[in-house]
Amino acid sequence: MEHLPTPLSRVESDAMITRMEEHFERHSFGAWAVEIPGVTPFAGFIGLFVPRFDAHFTPCVEIGWRLDEPYWGQGAGGKGRGT
Repeated sequence: MEHLPTPLSRVESDAMITRMEEHFERHSFGAWAVEIPGVTPFAGFIGLFVPRFDAHFTPCVEIGWRLDEPYWGQGAGGKGRGT
């Protein structure tokens, strides 16, 4: 949450999941849950996203991830030791 304003409320979290599911339906790609077998059933998510805003670099596809802090720097989000 270092670069995000606050944790999501239950309502905000549910709305985000709905948006992710709708994105998957529209584009046939999106966020995937990250499981680390033998460690945790859910470490966060990683995926490809089409931004919903207009900018000088859109249209585009972004790579995004949101991982729980204990799993940072282990290669799951594209940066780290690559375990």
